[in-house]
Amino acid sequence: MCYTPIIKELRRVLPVNVDNPTERPRVLLPGAGLGRLALEIAAKGYAVQGNEFSYQMLFASNFILNWVTQPLEIEIHPWIHNPSNALTITDLLRPVAIPDVAPAELLGLNNGTVIPPDFSMCAGEFLEAYANDKGMWSVPGGAPNYGLRRD
Repeated sequence: MCYTPIIKELRRVLPVNVDNPTERPRVLLPGAGLGRLALEIAAKGYAVQGNEFSYQMLFASNFILNWVTQPLEIEIHPWIHNPSNALTITDLLRPVAIPDVAPAELLGLNNGTVIPPDFSMCAGEFLEAYANDKGMWSVPGGAPNYGLRRD
């Protein structure tokens, strides 16, 4: 998956203490979109909060993260409104099944984990939503696709 380098660097810069799973490093992820990167990071033992401003992304992520119970449960048609580079009409109608893994399965919620994951999403504009959260996050600015740093 394309998130592997990001997660690998996060684990290098800010490792999770497996001996004390209740004290997880806290990661803030602005521009979380559908929440997949935040979900992947939470599955590695981090406390994660994704932040998204777009209502379309928030509605879709809420549905996928909270209501989808099986892998490949939803069928979408992502090319139906984009005829560019389509050779035939059937290319536009080709379905794609999502998600590749059920969110609850990825977080281990179905296997009776003793300590539940710490994963949440926050709706709103980033600067307004986190104006008073200085010093609360282990990774300031989260684990965006453009870099990590450790304070």
